[in-house]
Amino acid sequence: MENRQPGVFTENAPRENVFAGAVGALLFALAGGVVYFLLDRVGFIAGISGFVAVVCAAKGYQVFARGESKKGLVISVIAAVLVIVLAWYCTLAADVFSAYKEWYAAGEVDYEISFFDALRGGYRFLEEKEIAAAYFKDLAIGLGLCVIGGVGYVLGTARRLKEKAAVSAQPQAVYPQDAYPREDAAAQYPPYPQEIPQPQYPPYPQEPRGTEPDQTNP
Repeated sequence: MENRQPGVFTENAPRENVFAGAVGALLFALAGGVVYFLLDRVGFIAGISGFVAVVCAAKGYQVFARGESKKGLVISVIAAVLVIVLAWYCTLAADVFSAYKEWYAAGEVDYEISFFDALRGGYRFLEEKEIAAAYFKDLAIGLGLCVIGGVGYVLGTARRLKEKAAVSAQPQAVYPQDAYPREDAAAQYPPYPQEIPQPQYPPYPQEPRGTEPDQTNP
């Protein structure tokens, strides 16, 4: 039995689904990964990709989990970082794919590879120290800009959640339901008549048939 105090209104909020929220955060954060990949193709590494990834991940968590909390905000940040790392590896695979395409056109290799082949074997190029240093440097810059771009949104959202929790923790006084006993109040008054009785008037006198009124003047 639910315990309720008089004068205090309680509302059952929907339960937060953390697992579904994590899935939604990963799916929505892919938008930031796409921005990172496209900007890298034109030679830019911008913090806007990290900001987009964090904001979209937080929105995805809110939609799938049917709620938002500080736990969901942490999950959204982690999802955004994972997506940025995935986008970084996709840029590595794209560079490997383009390199093999150029090498094949120049006659340096005897075969071409597909983009999926580059995804499967792109990590082998990181065995070269110079290549690894350049790509890990780009990853560090990308994650750093991700933090810089998303820190403002994260702090603002955390502050808003804190204020929301403080407001919801305060009891809201309302009138209890027993203050207006409708059934007892209705019993104090007589029932309203269903049909209003019509006043009784004497019948209007009618002239007998076959007689005509006297038209002559006296």
